Amino acid sequence: MKSNRRTLLCLAVAMVASSTLGAESTNPIAELTADRIAQIAGWLPEKPAGFGRPIEDRAYWSDPAIVARTSTMVRQAEKLLGQEFPAWDNEAYLDYSVTGSRTRGLKMQGERDAWLKPLVLAECRENKGRFLPIINRILESYASQPTWTWAFHDNKLRNFYGEEYDVDLNSATFGHELAETLYLLNDKIDPSVRKHLGETLRQRLFEPFRRALSSGHGCWWLGSLQRPVQNNWNCVCLAGVVGAALAVIPDKMERALYAAAGEHYTQYYLNSIPLDGYCGEGVGYWNYGFGHLALLREELVQGTGGRLDLFANPRIADNALYGTRILIGTEAVPPFADCGFDDKPNQELISYCNTVMKLGMETPAFNGFRKGIVETLTTASPCEKPAGQSKKEDPLRFYFDKAGVLACRPSPGAGKLGIGIKAGGNGSHSHNDIGSYVIAVGNDKPTGDPGGPVYDSSTFSPRRYDHSILNSYGHPVPVIAGKLQVLAAKANPSVLSTSFTPERDEITMDITSAYDVATLQKLTRHMVYSRSGKGEISITDEATFLQPTTFEDALITRGDWKQTDARTIQLSREQATLSVTIDSSDPFHFRPEKIKDQGVEFTRIGLVFDKPVKTAKVTMTFRPD
Repeated sequence: MKSNRRTLLCLAVAMVASSTLGAESTNPIAELTADRIAQIAGWLPEKPAGFGRPIEDRAYWSDPAIVARTSTMVRQAEKLLGQEFPAWDNEAYLDYSVTGSRTRGLKMQGERDAWLKPLVLAECRENKGRFLPIINRILESYASQPTWTWAFHDNKLRNFYGEEYDVDLNSATFGHELAETLYLLNDKIDPSVRKHLGETLRQRLFEPFRRALSSGHGCWWLGSLQRPVQNNWNCVCLAGVVGAALAVIPDKMERALYAAAGEHYTQYYLNSIPLDGYCGEGVGYWNYGFGHLALLREELVQGTGGRLDLFANPRIADNALYGTRILIGTEAVPPFADCGFDDKPNQELISYCNTVMKLGMETPAFNGFRKGIVETLTTASPCEKPAGQSKKEDPLRFYFDKAGVLACRPSPGAGKLGIGIKAGGNGSHSHNDIGSYVIAVGNDKPTGDPGGPVYDSSTFSPRRYDHSILNSYGHPVPVIAGKLQVLAAKANPSVLSTSFTPERDEITMDITSAYDVATLQKLTRHMVYSRSGKGEISITDEATFLQPTTFEDALITRGDWKQTDARTIQLSREQATLSVTIDSSDPFHFRPEKIKDQGVEFTRIGLVFDKPVKTAKVTMTFRPD
């Protein structure tokens, strides 16, 4: 054993040395150690393996659980047999570089990519060979298309023209799907197609990744001690690259390098999450980012026989519970940051976390993630030492004390009113929205934060905060002296007090630092949430100024509204209706404005003081009708 261990260590040293290309040991990205690579290599199987079992294992593909997961695949695949496979369209891909719109390129690539899952799973189910001719044709087409990278991540078109390949969200996840296909269908794939696809995987995934490890350039989403990342790219791309490597790379030591990277570099994703588990990118990105962390975790657990488990980290439990803690209705959540307005926590992800970590929630049995081939075949391997939940879960609320975000829910079986409100929690994908809130009646949200945009080329450019839906003008927060809020990630708001009881929740926040207004002395927002009767919410803003200053508050709705008297507005959306009564220290008038921005339509109703004031107080009281 000692001799074998020494051999593995020597091989690891040689591999790391060759991969660093003479770089200094202080290289900001090459943070892996030869010892750890050798140790992981000792845990990996001799042959590469993905999720599920190859097509030859008929016992696996006849298992009732797998049959149930793939029950619709044969029917879907049969429909494709009589259709023409969508052609790659250079013009559609290049449309983003011309118009800034993502729509045409996404649609074209999405229509092509969608054929893979039903055909591969249908062939695995049947094992009759009738889908193999079309599978071989589309695999050759995938290997031959200019790039797997999304057009909006290929700004300089280096990928499109084959000058240099980047590992982005799509190339990583789609590459993983292709690697899984090679694993599942094995020798059923035409040898020339298999060879071409294997070469393309190495060209577009593995070589760029290895270059990043060796040079410190490329794959920025890896992060480093000097440049930790703060978004979902880290775990999404790692899950794709590591999963693909484990599924197809023959050399065990090379696979160990990827596994070690998957273990090590996820720390930069986790370090961006507050200790309370809050996801500053919003629920949709928790589904996406943390969901891929769960996928990466499963890859490494299965690949190492349970010896390497990312969920053994005690910090994981709080973020795993985010999907239920952020609820303000049975499914409704605040659409903070770039979160889609109607996004919901992924119940499959919640079930997965509950199953593997023994979190004590009542969830259905985990039955796969279902999106792609990989997710469909994912299992839930229990943690050997589950971190478990860090706090006793309260059905009435959760206060993310590090982020300054409060989610309030009605008493079980009594009332439908809920609210999410934030004093902070800003980072990647954030809006300038200090103090923003959203109110739910059941799972409808008649007022508050309008949610995230439909992305285009300006969304992540220097023009980002020119958009009303991204700056504070499109959020239910004040405008002072005609000025909007400063960049939220640089503001320093504070929570002054909280009070939580079964009947009533309160939070008071100081949001003065969100405004660069010389005359502003102090601005606070106080929210009171009552569970009595049908429920009631009041939000009070108080400001003091050194000299008379213009002041306006705002209501936001993505539904309908009407003024019912001089100080009352009725807001409605879908099945929910709210009345809001305005009490103010000085005369004001309503100034409604329809806004269409970044693909989203909403109405901003300004509550505008008639003249400048030295003090301002506005109380908005919301009651469900």
